[in-house]
Amino acid sequence: MLSSGSKVGFYGRRAVVVSVTVLLAIIWVSCSTGSQEMKGFSIFTDFTFVGSAPYQPGGVGTGGANEQLPKHGTAQVPLPDRPQPGVQYIFHHRRPVDDEKLALVDLPARLKSAGITIVKAPKSSKDLMYPYIGGPLFKIQIQDVRHEGTVYNQIDPELMQGSNPDWAKEDYILLWLK
Repeated sequence: MLSSGSKVGFYGRRAVVVSVTVLLAIIWVSCSTGSQEMKGFSIFTDFTFVGSAPYQPGGVGTGGANEQLPKHGTAQVPLPDRPQPGVQYIFHHRRPVDDEKLALVDLPARLKSAGITIVKAPKSSKDLMYPYIGGPLFKIQIQDVRHEGTVYNQIDPELMQGSNPDWAKEDYILLWLK
């Protein structure tokens, strides 16, 4: 009897050790995977976060001159802990800002530094759209472990009215889609 009790005790302890080891491995993987996903706020360190809103698919697409964004002001609002899919995060930048350099050099470098993959980005000024008013417009398609998204800019009609000359005339948007 004593020997069979010892076997049960041995196998019982071994099962507990294996279970704890598996549980720790799952926690470690989920924590390390979670820290690599849904990044993006770090690329906007010198911008001001002014608002967010759910993305409404079926419009113009993910970023473009006519994309509808909710009304928002220029006052800084608290930035969420991390981006969520399907939410447009809107930033402003104080003047002066070189949108061409931002699109071609600065944002791609920041995205790579943050561990975000660039799927498609402008390669030269020929890939940018130059409206009559405001700086060049751009769209950068991005991807992380499980999500696809876009970083883009567009003219902000409120800023175009000249109500606040300290700000660049564009909104800068981060949108993770799926």
